[in-house]
Amino acid sequence: MRNKNWIAVTLSSLPGYRINEELLWQVLALFEPLGAVESSDGNGVIVYFSPDTYEPELPNKILALLQSTGIETRHISITVSELENQNWNENWRQYFVPTPVGTKYLILPPWEEAKIDRSRIPIIIEPGMAFGTGTHATTQLCLHAMEAIDLRDLTILDVGTGSGILGIAAILAGARWCLGIDIDPDILENAKINRNYNKIPPGKFDIVIGNLASLRRKAFDVVFCNMLPQNAFPLLSVIGEFMHERSILIYSGFLTEETETIRAELARNGFDIQDLGTQDEWAVIRAKLS
Repeated sequence: MRNKNWIAVTLSSLPGYRINEELLWQVLALFEPLGAVESSDGNGVIVYFSPDTYEPELPNKILALLQSTGIETRHISITVSELENQNWNENWRQYFVPTPVGTKYLILPPWEEAKIDRSRIPIIIEPGMAFGTGTHATTQLCLHAMEAIDLRDLTILDVGTGSGILGIAAILAGARWCLGIDIDPDILENAKINRNYNKIPPGKFDIVIGNLASLRRKAFDVVFCNMLPQNAFPLLSVIGEFMHERSILIYSGFLTEETETIRAELARNGFDIQDLGTQDEWAVIRAKLS
């Protein structure tokens, strides 16, 4: 019977076209799915919905909203299938396995905790719709950039903290304190769960919901910002007010083809580019105040 099945909506890029993944995730989150994972071929995503909330018009609504953001939906195929209820957990969990990042970190879900590699710093993340489970290239780029910094006793500002993965990684690497801020109240529960999974002591990693401009100004040693350019650009001048002359900004969330635009915008807001890293079609920049 239908009410015993979950609904899987698969969006795939047609040959020669690549979806802006971060924008796609942001749009999909608006429809409150149970979860979403990258398809096995890496060319799209599978989004899961409860049969109680799914409606036949939903795929068209998703495409319409994607079209309004500038994504060329004529290059996207969308299919709908049903997944038997008893196979849900197995299907969901198969996508989240221990993932080594760089030389230092190992990201894994709670049910894989027994497989922790003690030669690395384990980061336990409960998969949720909040961006930052460690599977996306921009999250991994930020973690790579983090490895190059001695974080011991430093203070961290994580702008757009999402699942909290970057703040957690920083604390586990020895940072004294991290403040995570996000405008989306839906991330709060997931971020706190992840903080608890990683046994972060009270007061080491605080999470607030609100606008960066509303925070009392305080200089942090390292600032992380992992978000799309259209969301990050309005914040760059404000971010600078939370940095001192030796502070480091680690910014990702943009495509390599956007690098020159990003460089120009950072320079316009008073930043000097230190270096650039890339993974797949994504990039990360490390910068300091001029």
